[in-house]
Amino acid sequence: NLYYVMLNLTKLADVTLLIADETPLSNITYLTGTPLTHAAVCITKSGPKLYLSPLDAGKKASIPSQVLLTPLSNLLKPLKPKIIGLDFEHTPVLRLNKLKKIFPHTRFVDISQDFANMRMIKQKHELALLKRAAHIANRAYMKMLNSFDYKTEADVKAVHEYEMSKQDASPSFPTIVASG
Repeated sequence: NLYYVMLNLTKLADVTLLIADETPLSNITYLTGTPLTHAAVCITKSGPKLYLSPLDAGKKASIPSQVLLTPLSNLLKPLKPKIIGLDFEHTPVLRLNKLKKIFPHTRFVDISQDFANMRMIKQKHELALLKRAAHIANRAYMKMLNSFDYKTEADVKAVHEYEMSKQDASPSFPTIVASG
């Protein structure tokens, strides 16, 4: 599956960059299997590479990784990319403008829809993961309901997330509990 994604992306650009700042980026989580808050994925014809900030150091990923101790642009300059693919939906204009200054002769293309298209059809292992996630969420929900003695919505949220964490899982988005 990762090979398919890389093959398609390398047809679009010499270098594809996905950068997460402070919040996990779903495409990085998809490629690495890990939600990362300060990381960049660089995909070239030689393969993907994950660059972690010291804040995410030590987290396991399904692609080769290293802690980034120098600006990412220093690692990209020797590649002399003619085209850089970016997820425009999640790339701040300020970052794009900085990259354009660093790489003035490079064309920047939006790969956000290409990623969406590639992720649309689920592979067998992805379907298995979705089924497992639904099972974990349902189990946590049923345990939370069976011991229903809560005073606040925050109590319900805390117990549900605790039950998920006991199954080595976490919510994919902030838990919403509403009543009244």
